[in-house]
Amino acid sequence: MKKSILITILFVSITNCLFAQWMTNGTNIYNNNTGNVGIGTTTPGNLFVVSGTTASPLTVARTTASSNISVEFKNSTGSWFAGQGATGNFGIATNNNIGVGAPFNITTVGNVGIGTTTPGNLLEVSGTIPSPLTITRTTASNISVEFKNPTGSWFAGQASTGNFGIATNNNIGVGAPFNITNNGNVGIGTTTPSGRLQVIGTVNSTVTGAAGDNNNYMFSNPNAANTSNDPRGGIWLDNDGRFKLRSVTGYGFAFRSTADTFDILNINDNGLSIGTQTMPSGYKLAVNGSAIATAVFVKVNSEWPDYVFKPAYHLRPLTEVKAYIDQNRHLPETPSADEIAKDGLNLGEMNKLLMKKVEELTLYLIEKDQIITEQQKKLSDQELINKTSEERVKRLERLLPSLKTNP
Repeated sequence: MKKSILITILFVSITNCLFAQWMTNGTNIYNNNTGNVGIGTTTPGNLFVVSGTTASPLTVARTTASSNISVEFKNSTGSWFAGQGATGNFGIATNNNIGVGAPFNITTVGNVGIGTTTPGNLLEVSGTIPSPLTITRTTASNISVEFKNPTGSWFAGQASTGNFGIATNNNIGVGAPFNITNNGNVGIGTTTPSGRLQVIGTVNSTVTGAAGDNNNYMFSNPNAANTSNDPRGGIWLDNDGRFKLRSVTGYGFAFRSTADTFDILNINDNGLSIGTQTMPSGYKLAVNGSAIATAVFVKVNSEWPDYVFKPAYHLRPLTEVKAYIDQNRHLPETPSADEIAKDGLNLGEMNKLLMKKVEELTLYLIEKDQIITEQQKKLSDQELINKTSEERVKRLERLLPSLKTNP
């Protein structure tokens, strides 16, 4: 009898205890226990702990296919959901639509996306702001990202000096081969570039696929490429040691004015122009303005006019020259004022022509000198005759009185 009473009391106590822990609210059931709940552990350290020897001791599943399944993390400020989207990606979002628009995603191939649900690489950060990714160090020290493969590492980031550097070690502030200072100067081989670009060391450049001289370019414009990987618009050293400049349409170079309104100096396939981009046809040098030099040498391709002094040369009579001047108002063989205004002055040809005229003038002077000399001789001879005649007359005059007195 006593056993029956004890069993009844124990059953009622257990039943009351159970009903005290689990309660119903419609179709819902909940536990009013104020302690921690443990599954696989007798000492749960949090409200709910699942412990086991398998890799995933807790599984949250949804029986319907192509649907989101997530765990909600909620406090008074709102909710976050983490779980598997309908596409198979793992996502974290502030709403349960973790498959579309979740700010953090991991694809089924292991790519991580921040701001994108379709990352194409192991990590892809996407956003509408200029810098969607920030890497911060709270102390004024180097902060960098390491790029590593089996051959070694490269580090890129901000040095303690404020410079951006790229180096093969994390000491990007000192000795980094590539640096950008706070004011935008770029240094290669130096951490303190004094200009927009400063290179300490040798600069070499190769155009892949180009043949001959073209693979020695030092600077070129890849957007101005011709055929066969032949860049146009660059500076290079050819195979025989010559330094060359090349424009988009051929060989060329230009120095622009401060206001970038005109070319101070322009070199192209046609020639060299200074102060103008226009190169007159048939000329190799064009200067729009005055020029000064201590010496200018002009190589004359045609014969220098020493032939004027040869015996066979026909010297125009001065009467013929005068007739030509009266009709044309300039010397024979020389350009007129209208021709000079239209075509300009050929220094080499003009100096050759001037020398010819000087030599012809010399012949005229020699000819006149001979005439004057002959005339002077004739005049002297005539003066001598006149003097002799005068003396004879005087002697006759002296003899005349004596002849009158002696009949």
